[in-house]
Amino acid sequence: MPKRQKYKKGFTLRHHFDEKWDRLDYGLKLKIQAFFLIFILGGGLLGLVWASQKYEKTLLMKDEAAMSETTQEKVFMSKSRNVSPPPLRHAED
Repeated sequence: MPKRQKYKKGFTLRHHFDEKWDRLDYGLKLKIQAFFLIFILGGGLLGLVWASQKYEKTLLMKDEAAMSETTQEKVFMSKSRNVSPPPLRHAED
């Protein structure tokens, strides 16, 4: 395939990298693209795992707070309970 001029202006870094990419072997191009694909997918998977663990941690903290609140209410109710229960029949005057 004949080379055609891609850039009309002077030398640019984009032009330099494009020429280098065009001259690379096809197998090496596939390896580079596969590496970046695996890198992106792995990063996405690690991000999902991190987000899941963070969400579970917040849920556990909320559950622990609710549980401690109910235990505190039970302790308070047991301390302030009425010592003598109400009489079963009315007092006779």
